[in-house]
Amino acid sequence: MAEEEFRLPTVFGDGMVLQRDFANPVWGWAAPGQKVHLSFNGKVHESETGSDGRWMLRLPAAPAGGPYEMKVSCGGKEFLVKDIMIGEVWLCAGQSNMGWWVSQSENADEEIRNAKYPEIRVFTEGWRASFSPQKDARGGCWLQCSPENAGIFSAVGYFFARELHKKLGVPVGIICAAWGGTPIEAWMSSGALASCPSLKAQLEEMNGKLPSLQTKESELLKKETGQRKYFSEILASEKIVLPEGIQALKGAQVEMPSIFNKSAPGTDGRKRGESEFGCSRRNALSISERNICRFSSECFAGGP
Repeated sequence: MAEEEFRLPTVFGDGMVLQRDFANPVWGWAAPGQKVHLSFNGKVHESETGSDGRWMLRLPAAPAGGPYEMKVSCGGKEFLVKDIMIGEVWLCAGQSNMGWWVSQSENADEEIRNAKYPEIRVFTEGWRASFSPQKDARGGCWLQCSPENAGIFSAVGYFFARELHKKLGVPVGIICAAWGGTPIEAWMSSGALASCPSLKAQLEEMNGKLPSLQTKESELLKKETGQRKYFSEILASEKIVLPEGIQALKGAQVEMPSIFNKSAPGTDGRKRGESEFGCSRRNALSISERNICRFSSECFAGGP
């Protein structure tokens, strides 16, 4: 088995929010037996990776505040996570009623224009179906609440966060993991399903199909890897360098790269940037620095 590369979960990124008054876990992966050092809020913590390459430690509980920086190092490699706030963190999961955007809501233009709450941060997780528990999110990044970003926030998540922020006066982080049309059974573990007698027949049927489903999942992951390579090559051929000049584009109305009008292997004729990523091309045109970074990582690289 190849050694695990030192990395942090996708959700640990610039602009993130940690839960106040709680010993927050921080974890990641590296080669087995490696020392991991973490510095945060003036204190240094140490952990060591287990035989499976995973490490975890807990930060001391702290009141609301920020911004902070977190440095995590292992084996000569270091991650710096900036602009971390401590406040309230809420998970918003569900179907389309939770995933519905602010831009699709009533009085959307006014709501977006007034969405100036820098201490509200939203992480929207990418979609990935799997028949076994996953170690990490498919993709996504933390976006600060601003008129440039708020249109693609979960409307329920945003209005809830805004109310909470106004009443409590602390930073609020929303993690949105919504996928329209998914049944509740798809979100439950096999153990939870087994505890429901009414679902016994369905569980037995699924377990019977599991080997073939896992094979199909493996094939889809290989196809996804091919898509990542395809779009990386397109980006390279068109000499699109996203990080440079982003400030000049911030808030502008721009045309996305021409790959949005091309069909790629495995997309069944769909245009990249449409419903496969939960974000339409129309709503992608109003961009900010973080939106560009997210679009490049999710749409072109397929997430981590």
